[in-house]
Amino acid sequence: ATNFANSSVCEENTCYSNNIPTGVQNVTQCKAKSPTFVSRPHFHLADPSYGDQFQYGVKDKEEGYDSSFWIEPMSSIPIKVEMRLQLNIMLEKVEGIEYLFKNLQSVMFPVMWFESVAMLPQDMASSLSMLVMMPSVMVGCGVFSMISGLLIMLSLFLCKINREKLKVKICGEKPRVECDYQIVSPGE
Repeated sequence: ATNFANSSVCEENTCYSNNIPTGVQNVTQCKAKSPTFVSRPHFHLADPSYGDQFQYGVKDKEEGYDSSFWIEPMSSIPIKVEMRLQLNIMLEKVEGIEYLFKNLQSVMFPVMWFESVAMLPQDMASSLSMLVMMPSVMVGCGVFSMISGLLIMLSLFLCKINREKLKVKICGEKPRVECDYQIVSPGE
């Protein structure tokens, strides 16, 4: 779960200037330098310090806050995507209005969390099923064609051998050139 990790946990996230406890991603640089941070809902899987800032209302639970991607393994087509994210802002003292917030500590304040679910439509599911089965069907057709071809070649070879045996039986041991076939009528 390094998606929202700070650079001490996931070195690749250093570009986000995440000098905050792990579990919240700093996206301030992404949108007009607004102090926006993204996390999982209720700081799920984040550093416990985020949840400890609040007395009630922000309680992590094991189920319902994860995002998931269901991907068909053969084609890598997403079948179902469930995305749950929370938008947060950093509340800090503001110079000039200390009289209102003189005892305010820096707080990662959750503004809202949302869930977005997208699924492959049912009418496309049959097409995907056909796409996934197509390589197996084609292999089956290829094997069937090869076996059919071999059986036809074998039967032609056996017919040729039987014809040669029949010629030897009719003509005896004479060379084939000397062997004349006679047409015998049923009444003779």
